[in-house]
Amino acid sequence: MLEENTPQHEMEQEGQSSLGQQTQQALDALLEMARISGQGAVPVPASQDSSSAQSVPLQLARLTRDVLGCHRLGLVLVEPQTEIMRPLAVVGLSEEQERRWWEEQRGEERTLDEGGSPELIKQLRAGEILILDLRQPPWNSVPNPYDIKTMLAAPLLLGTRLLGVLTLDYGGQEHQYTTRELALTQAVARLLALVIEYEHLQRSNVQLSELIALAHDAILVRTPENRITFWNRGAERLYGWSEQEALGQITHDLLQTHFPESEEAIIERLSQEGLWEGELQHQHREGHPVTVESRQVVVRDEQQRPSAILEINRDISERMKLLAEQAEVRASEEAARRTEDLIDEFIGTVGHELRTPLTTLKASIQLAHRRLKKISEAQQMSLEEVQQDILFALTLLDRAERQVAVQNRLVGDLLEMSRIRVRHLELELAECDLKRVVKEVVEDQVFLDANRTITLELLPEEQLFVIGDEDRLRQVVHNYLTNALKYSPDTTPVLVRLERREGQALVSVIDQGPGLSEEEREQVWTRFYRAGKVTGNKGSTVGLGLGLYICRTLIERQGGQVGVESQPGAGSTFWFSLPLT
Repeated sequence: MLEENTPQHEMEQEGQSSLGQQTQQALDALLEMARISGQGAVPVPASQDSSSAQSVPLQLARLTRDVLGCHRLGLVLVEPQTEIMRPLAVVGLSEEQERRWWEEQRGEERTLDEGGSPELIKQLRAGEILILDLRQPPWNSVPNPYDIKTMLAAPLLLGTRLLGVLTLDYGGQEHQYTTRELALTQAVARLLALVIEYEHLQRSNVQLSELIALAHDAILVRTPENRITFWNRGAERLYGWSEQEALGQITHDLLQTHFPESEEAIIERLSQEGLWEGELQHQHREGHPVTVESRQVVVRDEQQRPSAILEINRDISERMKLLAEQAEVRASEEAARRTEDLIDEFIGTVGHELRTPLTTLKASIQLAHRRLKKISEAQQMSLEEVQQDILFALTLLDRAERQVAVQNRLVGDLLEMSRIRVRHLELELAECDLKRVVKEVVEDQVFLDANRTITLELLPEEQLFVIGDEDRLRQVVHNYLTNALKYSPDTTPVLVRLERREGQALVSVIDQGPGLSEEEREQVWTRFYRAGKVTGNKGSTVGLGLGLYICRTLIERQGGQVGVESQPGAGSTFWFSLPLT
């Protein structure tokens, strides 16, 4: 039921150059709100009595409304197992309307299928944004105490799972939703779904503030008195001041801010409207000017007093010097497409890699449960049979425990990239048996994908010791192996070989995939690099290009080396070596 109401001339003339900027700012602002909350994104659904300005869901809803520019906005979650709809937050209603909204939402538990027509639910599950005209049948026969004319409903979708629904409207005003509004709403809804999924999977283990460190824009938080309380990596790169040097400083003194209008006028607009956007002239630590597009949002406390100001600054110095107006339009359109592609790619990659260890974990627990149940229900079993079943169950539980560690590691991959860049990556080095590590990783993968042929060639020695971080080595072997399986035909085997060579332990993973060109072999270890013509054996994408970059860093930090031998059409051999103890 996606409708297009925007005239062509409006699409061409109104704000095309800001779509990519608005989308990026929406992502950065929502991530920042999750960070400063200190509690993750959505701890529990808010209630009418507890939805104060300090409530994380309420702050998230308010910030989302500010980003989207609507009057009223509501968030409802869908429980994963029961699909019961749970209210999370609402903003923009009067006190009486808000009380009524909470009573209606909590008055009777309804599942998603009970909350609307089958056709509309089907469209939401398919990822479509719905524009509902409540003045038209069948909605005009339903009570409308909020005087809504048209309402937008966007699904919070992750893969094929519907995590919730975001609704927004403009009250009694006439409003036509433009293509740009729909695109921005869809991008924000996707990010909200990702934040919710991260909270469910990791609880307290994932610090969303680390994702802020990856943002290219400068993100800072300051008190109403302009003292800096947060300073991300983007701000360090843009202005040259480290986080330690910036914290506690007066923003405008540190950056020598030049305002397009008086500072008092900007402060007054922030106080009254809670939002300011415009261009600012700052000064780099080394003295050269930096021109930024700045978006500033006021965060308020329970008494609606300003408690902090979130500021997102994007460097436009070069663009101001080099780009003409027409080039800016094209660049903005391309930035918008890249942003949406990155969101889709990020969601798909994270979802897939988190589910992979969960599949093995679930299967191991189920098999162990069946074996133990068999023992408990058996009328007669020999002692030897009982011992065999118990040993088998213990083996499965060991495998499940390893997969829990793998999942925790996967969730930390993006955070590790940030730590690598600032040399904060920590390794727990100790003597470990590399032969056992390689064997266990291969066994886990065979268990997970029994239809693929994986050949393992090991040295005759019982053990092969190196100094390294066992979990990190397991991570590297797993990444090599899963890449080989992904990029080689299902009918071809993959060979994993461990050998001793000149005082080194050498691990090689050999596939019969499409191979790599000389340029691709040189670039494949770099961050975010993706070989353009290489796709998985089922058409899957290459991902975000972090796996081999992290592998190389992990091995080199442990005193080893990595490499690849490959020719187009002749498969690839990815290897790493470590000194033997």
